[in-house]
Amino acid sequence: WMLALTALLNPKARPDHLDACTEERLRLLVHAGELNAFEFEQMNEAHRFLTALRWRIDFLGYPEWLMPENPDRLDHLAEHLDLADGNALLAMHQALTEASASLVQEQIERLKERIR
Repeated sequence: WMLALTALLNPKARPDHLDACTEERLRLLVHAGELNAFEFEQMNEAHRFLTALRWRIDFLGYPEWLMPENPDRLDHLAEHLDLADGNALLAMHQALTEASASLVQEQIERLKERIR
């Protein structure tokens, strides 16, 4: 929704077609001056990781959208994501979600300043 909201206020951030992928939309935000390269990398990395996580959870037959609480299942999921163990998975998940949430909040604040 951050991508769509920003595109409403900046026509340069709008994709030419409706089926633009998230990475393409993030690149448009960089070209429109809405995100810098560092922010792009953080958001794109978080998106890729969370998408891969969602696919693996589904592939392994775990309840949809839920990170397993069972340590063995968590380790198994981590193995499918090429991470050392469940603790590494939880640490990566926390770091990426916190970083992306912070960037989204910063972008919202920038947009609020623009419409005042």
